[in-house]
Amino acid sequence: MPVAVAARQLDARADAWYGTATAAALVREEQRQIAPLLTRCRGVRGLFLRPHAALPAALSGHLLQQIVALARVRGGWDGEARMPGDALALQRDAVDLIVALHTLADAPRRADLLLEYERVLSSEGILLVVELNPWSPFRWRWLRRGPRAFGSGACVHALREAGFDVVSRYAVGPLLPWLRPDRAAPLGRYFPNTVLRAGYVLLARKRIASPVAARPRARVSLQPGMLSG
Repeated sequence: MPVAVAARQLDARADAWYGTATAAALVREEQRQIAPLLTRCRGVRGLFLRPHAALPAALSGHLLQQIVALARVRGGWDGEARMPGDALALQRDAVDLIVALHTLADAPRRADLLLEYERVLSSEGILLVVELNPWSPFRWRWLRRGPRAFGSGACVHALREAGFDVVSRYAVGPLLPWLRPDRAAPLGRYFPNTVLRAGYVLLARKRIASPVAARPRARVSLQPGMLSG
């Protein structure tokens, strides 16, 4: 019981921090920087998940016909649809793009949430994960205020366990503890000189099981006097 109580308290603190002006400014900058990645995504429908209803719901840069935007509300999802808990009330292979903005570090059942991402994403779809970087100097803006950081190595491992292949990794957000959008660096490759940025982005694809190869048929050469068929 004490562990569950502590988890609820932590979730409440994370929810409160993501409702601040600091978090909103960070999210706007992250969305601006990941826009070039979104332009590469093709498909019809997308899903945009964010950790607080006060954060910007508009997702610019994508070329999809429809984006469903949902926010964490009391342990579930709310917005253009209402979904209790981590279960996503969508059919299998329903979306071609998922943008998961700060949804994993504070998820009470991270593995289950990732399996939901894998279930609803189409076979050719893309998952973009954005999380806080525990090694960034920017962390003092959120340290001990609620949100937890999920290291990129651990996140890559969790994605692979859930059935994703991580294609590329990027650094996002500011480097220093203050956010100056006019001086913010563009999205950069994660290593080596951008490893201390405020967050990181993982671009992953759903792992497709290769079909079992058909057994090759034995080749029989025809000899004089033999009939084929």
